[in-house]
Formats: sequence, structure tokens, C-alpha cells
Amino acid sequence: MSGDDDAPAWGPARRVLAAEVAEQVLLHGRSRIAVGTELGLSRFQVARLLDAARERGLVRVDIDPGADVDARRSSAVRAAHGLRRALVARDDGGVPALAAALLAETVGTGDVLGLAWSRTVNDVVGLLPRLARCTVVQLCGAYSLPWRRDGSATAVFRAAALCGGDAYPV
Repeated sequence: MSGDDDAPAWGPARRVLAAEVAEQVLLHGRSRIAVGTELGLSRFQVARLLDAARERGLVRVDIDPGADVDARRSSAVRAAHGLRRALVARDDGGVPALAAALLAETVGTGDVLGLAWSRTVNDVVGLLPRLARCTVVQLCGAYSLPWRRDGSATAVFRAAALCGGDAYPV
């Protein structure tokens, strides 16, 4: 294969070569130099093949952060408010599960986790899969509702029991 721009048309042999190069570099993480050496190409020819494969639709990138997160809206909220991170659930019903996953990911050993009062906070704590050992503090007054068996202090105790840390309810 010639690396020149005036190379033969983008026919089936070139498409197969570009697909092989893309698979080796993008899926298997091999270096352009290693792939080029194996196929008798320079790293520049490999790079041009990759660019052409993207331009011609042979290679498509599909980024999916998961069914629970709306990546586009998360990025928009983050940018609009100058935040380092923002997460927007794909639907309102997914907020507690997404928040529980975020807490499990971000709370580290020795941190202090402050919990406000709300039904959603209680739901989040009920969905926590795990939590690093931390101190759990109730941030504001208690609430209880007659149709729920848990209140805001219950969430504090439940989170502390989950992580093995100290609980400080109001």
C-alpha cells in the first residue's frame, strides 16, 4: 500500500486493511509502530489509515456512560454552573440509585459524609451497595412521616452501620 494521498481508490482491500489497523490499534491497544511494522507500513501511514477510516465511517465511536446517566445534560449542567462534576439521571426514578452509586464511588476512608433530611436521602442510603469507612453526620433537623418506617436519623445510623463509622444524628 502506498501512503500517498493519491493512492488507489478506497476499495475493498484498503477498507479491510484500514479495519485491521483500526482493530489492532483501537481495540487491542497496540502501538501504531508495532501494527505498521507487522503490516509493512510506517506509523504515519497507519495514522492516515486511521484518520481515513474515521472520516469514511469505518470506525465509529460509541460512548455510553450507562443507562442511568444522561451524559449530554450532565456536561451541560457542569459547564453552565462551572462545576467540576455534575450528574443528571436519565429519569427521575433513577436519582436515588445514581446518587447511591456516586456516594459509593466518591466517599473515601476518613471522610465525613453529611446527610440532610429528605425521603430521597433515605432512599439513597437504602440503596448504597458499599461505603468506605467514614463518619456520618446529620446536617439538619429530623423528620418522620407516618407512612414511612425510617426518618432522617435512621438514614444516618444505617449509613454508619454500612461503613463501620461513627454516627452523629441531631
